Amino acid sequence: MSASPFDSPEMVLSAARKALRSGNKIEARRLARLVVRLDPQLEDAWLLLAGVSSPRAGLAYVARALEINPKNLSARKAIRWMVRNIPSSERQQVLREARIPEDFYPLLSSLEVMASRRWFSPRVLGIAAGIV
Repeated sequence: MSASPFDSPEMVLSAARKALRSGNKIEARRLARLVVRLDPQLEDAWLLLAGVSSPRAGLAYVARALEINPKNLSARKAIRWMVRNIPSSERQQVLREARIPEDFYPLLSSLEVMASRRWFSPRVLGIAAGIV
């Protein structure tokens, strides 16, 4: 019996990252979905899946990563970035639907105030979230 090219969830995750780096978001999304089926406790897979999804869908994936590890700084940064890319009139509802902890909401609004005052530009916020 020959070994599969993906013997472990970590190997599939590595392939998903490689697909994303090469610009193939569709393949990266497919592989990330496979990883979360193989190992639903792998928080990096949920974050990668969030990164190749729309901000609205991505919030649900990031919320799952936070359930696994509430101290995950990358997940918290990703939430901030995604929230800024959702129309302000929809934000509270989307955050509730994604089950983002309510104690996280004040941090989001204060970050938005700083950005609107140009203390932080959108580009700086993107760099902080590791997406630019």
